[in-house]
Amino acid sequence: MENSEINELFKQGRYKEVIDYFSESSVRTPDEYNLLALSYYSLGLFKEARNALKNGISIFPDDKDILFNLIEILYEQAEHEEAEKYLAMALKIEPENYVYYDILATILLRQEQNEEALSAATNALKFAPADVSRQLVEEYSDIWQEFKSESKRFSNFRRARNILLVGSAYNYSYSFRKFIEKGWNLYVLKTPTWVSFQTNYRILEDVGAKIIAQEDMEDFLDDFGSELDVIVRTGYFYGGNDLYRMTCGLTDVDQIDTFFKVVTLSRMKNPKVKVVLAFDGDSFFSDDRWNDWFRKRIDVCDYILFDTNNLANYFITRVIDKGSSQSSKVKVMRVEMPCSSDVMVHFYDTM
Repeated sequence: MENSEINELFKQGRYKEVIDYFSESSVRTPDEYNLLALSYYSLGLFKEARNALKNGISIFPDDKDILFNLIEILYEQAEHEEAEKYLAMALKIEPENYVYYDILATILLRQEQNEEALSAATNALKFAPADVSRQLVEEYSDIWQEFKSESKRFSNFRRARNILLVGSAYNYSYSFRKFIEKGWNLYVLKTPTWVSFQTNYRILEDVGAKIIAQEDMEDFLDDFGSELDVIVRTGYFYGGNDLYRMTCGLTDVDQIDTFFKVVTLSRMKNPKVKVVLAFDGDSFFSDDRWNDWFRKRIDVCDYILFDTNNLANYFITRVIDKGSSQSSKVKVMRVEMPCSSDVMVHFYDTM
């Protein structure tokens, strides 16, 4: 019988015929081991399904599908100790598979291994797609609460932190990787920008960021706004340059306006979220219209960053009201291409 015929029997729900076929013919490939196991499973023969998959993994130890199906069945049948054994194998092959971390977190929580459970949950959130991440946050809320109530026991514990970047962060992408390496989750709200900057979103995704489409912004903040620790916008500012608006159809005002809207919505969920507005060297504050526009909005910022003292002082002179305490928010650091010490020191020290 050809493989296509066996597959057809399975699709038609003729599971016993599939099992009968393999009782007379040897199982030779990973696909055939999976087909046999799933046929047993569909008939409620769970022990036989597990044994078929274990036989398969002994011959094909790196096969992802056999491992996945075996772990799922073991977990479903509450064979947790054995499931953990195969989870360890699977994570060596797929170290960024969030499903395995999710299963491991649930098993460990049931075993009251709370610290280990939280570590697994943090990795699940780190590697999950953005939409799944939001679901997992709700699922793991009990874990967070349990840790909060045991603060004395786990005094050094800190949950995974979350940073939302608004825009593409030109020439900044690999610096944000430092946050990911330190256990942060990086989300990026994709806003309209010039064509030459579009590749930055791909670069950010490559270093581990989760990209949020602008049309999903409100849903994301509804589900996840309370979990954000830092919101950042960095890049150029050409003001409301009408020439750019005429030729490109947009300006940096559009992106920064989105940033302020995001901050407003997020602060409703988490008033303690830190807000950072950063400008690199190619920024201009010569238009009084847009300076007034900024003046009315920068109240929400905790930090306003610039590349140089000259630009910072120019901003203070042109935008901030004389004698206002807002000037204390203005800091100078490498905005366009910071080194790792800048990234970690300036943000961690203020949290």
